[in-house]
Amino acid sequence: MSRGMIAAAPRGRRVRYANWDPYDYPPEYYDVPEPEPVAPPARAQAPAQTGQGNSTIIGLLLIMVLALAGWIAWKTYREGGGAGSSMGPPYSTEAVHWINADNVNLRVQPDERSRVLSTLPRNTRVILLGEYQTEPDGDTWAKVRVETGAIAAQEGWVIYRFLN
Repeated sequence: MSRGMIAAAPRGRRVRYANWDPYDYPPEYYDVPEPEPVAPPARAQAPAQTGQGNSTIIGLLLIMVLALAGWIAWKTYREGGGAGSSMGPPYSTEAVHWINADNVNLRVQPDERSRVLSTLPRNTRVILLGEYQTEPDGDTWAKVRVETGAIAAQEGWVIYRFLN
């Protein structure tokens, strides 16, 4: 008997070959195997609700808010607190600055008519001494100390806008 194509048949039943020989009796059959059971796809399980995830998020948000508030407070203090503020001078209180213009005059008094002690080139390192004086025209003078290797330390006044 010749065996050819297998006829499409429902699974789990006994069927005969599609091109069976009618003179061959009884016809040959084959068993169609039962299909393997297929497990349903696994679903992602939601994490157990212990409340710990929410408190972590709240804690991180609290830290971020406090950091932002601290940065704003620092920035406000650094810039003088705005108009009408009593937070301090509207200029930097850091000790070390550099001259940010060419040939800035270091003067004996905080006045443009006072004697010039020396002329400071750009990027000269100066130390603020904490004394400030504001003129009616709006210029603020800062008392500084210049320490260079060639000259002994000099103290004098420069206009604050020339400091970096």
